[in-house]
Amino acid sequence: MKDTIFIKNPRAASGAIATLFEEKRIPVQSIDGRKCGFWLWENITGAEDAAGNSIRLYTADDGSPVQNADPEEFLELCIPFEEGFKYVQPTSLAERIKKSMGYDSWYSHFKFTTTRNPWDRVVSMWKHPIMPEVNFETFVKSLYGFQRGICMIEVIDPVTDSGGYIIHPDALAIMWHTQQILPNIIDENRNILVNFIIRFEELQDGFDELCDIIEVPRMRLPHIMKSDRKDYHDYYTPELKRIVAHLFCDDIEYFGYEF
Repeated sequence: MKDTIFIKNPRAASGAIATLFEEKRIPVQSIDGRKCGFWLWENITGAEDAAGNSIRLYTADDGSPVQNADPEEFLELCIPFEEGFKYVQPTSLAERIKKSMGYDSWYSHFKFTTTRNPWDRVVSMWKHPIMPEVNFETFVKSLYGFQRGICMIEVIDPVTDSGGYIIHPDALAIMWHTQQILPNIIDENRNILVNFIIRFEELQDGFDELCDIIEVPRMRLPHIMKSDRKDYHDYYTPELKRIVAHLFCDDIEYFGYEF
């Protein structure tokens, strides 16, 4: 078997693949954002507006999520969607892995990942249990903030009945789950850093081909975290379709996805 690294992109069947390898005791290194420091507040770059001005995240001096943020000021940064706003995704996950394990070791391994149609993937994101319980329209219009770690919840003191806003305790997990896929597998020059990409739309066929390449027996992938949902087309209005097209433009352009 070839030495293999699996770069796990969320909501693209990565859990099914990693689980199967683990159950069969096949020594593939499965690495996601949690293992590579993506979920540390100090590693988040935030965003820039169209003019290149930095947009700060709400973090305390020690880098932890700030509590009791001013909701009016905070929500100004949570504008659901604005034409011309450029999001700067944190450093590529593949680039982090390459630097942490060393170039010689990195290039001696076979690297693969998965991808998925963004419009379908966003519905899967919405159904994930860590996500805020909101309707689909609100979720899509909040993705702009979620991708930058901006997710607030209102808390009410049961004694005083007074309220306030805090950063969602799973804000960084939500941020990780709502990222584009392409920026996680390229270097600063936009070179692809993986050897093989499995499309969710051709999942079993792609996985069979992977097994042949890394020299392990073909296996049937399990369907885990199955959600109760309709065909993704049924969830979208023209406006929501356009928002996802903007926020996931890199994935759509590179992988050639259409609605």
